[in-house]
Amino acid sequence: MKSKHEKVKKRFYKKWWFWLIVVIVIVGAMGGNDTEDSSVENENKQIVSQNQSEEIIKETKEEKDIEDIEENEQEQDEDVPTEYKSALNKAQTYSDTMYMSKAGL
Repeated sequence: MKSKHEKVKKRFYKKWWFWLIVVIVIVGAMGGNDTEDSSVENENKQIVSQNQSEEIIKETKEEKDIEDIEENEQEQDEDVPTEYKSALNKAQTYSDTMYMSKAGL
């Protein structure tokens, strides 16, 4: 039998220090995720900025290529006699107004 003066032990999960440790662990876990998320976001931002700069470089290269092609076409147009140019324009007009095959033109 137990006497009146014996202490009854509380279970460990009912003690204040247990809950203090649980709260500290939870807050620490939540705070740790923020740094990982921000580093992942920084990496994603770097990847996006690299992709954007690569796209800009590709676009400028394509624009230069288009300009080179247009310059070459202009040079070639200067070498073509006017009779051929007028024939091409006439064929284009027929093509726009009538449905004909290339062979028909």
